[in-house]
Amino acid sequence: MIRVIRRRLVPLVPLLLAACGSAFRPPGAPPDWPRLAFAITGHYEDRAVERWGTCRLPRITGFLRVEVRVRTAERLVLRVRYAWRDEAYGGDDGGFLDRCRGFGTRTFVLDPASGRVLAMSGPTRDDP
Repeated sequence: MIRVIRRRLVPLVPLLLAACGSAFRPPGAPPDWPRLAFAITGHYEDRAVERWGTCRLPRITGFLRVEVRVRTAERLVLRVRYAWRDEAYGGDDGGFLDRCRGFGTRTFVLDPASGRVLAMSGPTRDDP
């Protein structure tokens, strides 16, 4: 019995690992994505606002697509499509008050050596 199960499951292991890896790496993401995603998420959560400034503490809940615009030794420019949610300013009833969730696209400029975010497009809490 165990031999039959092992014979059927072992060939599926590489396929399952590939599926899990693609779930954590959005389409178009560079090879060093986990380090960059951490930096992008932190920078976004520290500075970004959504919905014309009404959602003031958004968090990235998932990355949908990444496009490498420029990659040089000095800078890396990524266009990122993401899902976001602001639990502090949006309700959780699924109705009108649950306005602080959605999808967004921003451009991030990073230092490829350190992985530090140098700039981010879109509205921020620093804007007047």
